Amino acid sequence: MTTENKIDRTPAARKKGLGTDQPTRPRWWRRPLLWLWVLVVVPAGLIAAHAVLWYLACAQITAQMTVELRNLARQGWSTYADTPVRSGYPWMAEVTVPGLRAAGPLIGWETERLVVRLAMLRPTDVRLVAEGRQSLRFGDGPTVHYTAARAEALISLTNTDSVALDIDGLVGPQFTASNLRLVIDRAAMTATADARDVGLPANLNLPLGPTVARLGADVALFGGGLADVTAPALSVWRDTGGRVEVPRVALEWGAVKFVGQTQIALDAKLQPELTGKLQLGGYQALIEALVSAGNLRPGPAQALGGVFGLLARPSDATGPNSVDVPFTVRDRGLSVGRIPLLRVPEIAWPAGK
Repeated sequence: MTTENKIDRTPAARKKGLGTDQPTRPRWWRRPLLWLWVLVVVPAGLIAAHAVLWYLACAQITAQMTVELRNLARQGWSTYADTPVRSGYPWMAEVTVPGLRAAGPLIGWETERLVVRLAMLRPTDVRLVAEGRQSLRFGDGPTVHYTAARAEALISLTNTDSVALDIDGLVGPQFTASNLRLVIDRAAMTATADARDVGLPANLNLPLGPTVARLGADVALFGGGLADVTAPALSVWRDTGGRVEVPRVALEWGAVKFVGQTQIALDAKLQPELTGKLQLGGYQALIEALVSAGNLRPGPAQALGGVFGLLARPSDATGPNSVDVPFTVRDRGLSVGRIPLLRVPEIAWPAGK
């Protein structure tokens, strides 16, 4: 073997890669190009993709708001909103709509700002938060201005017919409430409302005082929706089987508690007709308060108290001295059982166009 063909097998030659063994390949963590991908390229791509998703989510919220306002305008509503503003990056797709106003035949509402929030990690729930001063109007009634510490509605994109509204710290010109919760199902035409610590005007001299500790009701509407609250529209609604069923009503007002249910319809003169039953607790305090306020004469009050005393029984819902009270409102007269109590004011509905 010639000298030229000899292979150097010394350790120094092996270390330089000149021996019989192949040169050692660098470990994966020693590859600078791989670290460039891991530390720079991949994170930058993820951040860019997230930014695009956030932008598209905000654009979708803005587009949906525009569609809803245009749909209301086609139905005869008056709508207005200032230019929306995007915010909330990176974890929240948030669109603020300043100066939102929507007014229809039955209801009108306005808020300084409506904030629409969609959590990027939970994209099935949309929160609508009303901020600043707000106003509400029913039918042709006066516009009521109010504020709230929190006014938030939750809509699930898996069931857009159901809306849950929570209001804390409600303050109006003639009322307050520490908490109000309203759940509306537009498909089933039902609503559930619960309020706590409702403050009413003291100058009304209400028999049971100005503070209602608890008020709640479940309501179902039959006969379809109402386009407006004019006499012609109410006549059509009544003639097509229109009625309101209240399977649950609950009230805690001073020493008086009651739970019950009722059904509301309209008579030939478009006056309310009610038929229902209440489980009443604290009836003595109620009778005394009505007599003191002049709403009930002493004679009928004594007779009513005697009847209630014979029927009183304990109840888990309304206390130890509770009675089941059937009541009706017919021909503008409120009767408990067969005993007429008071006259109900006549409602003059707008004539419409």
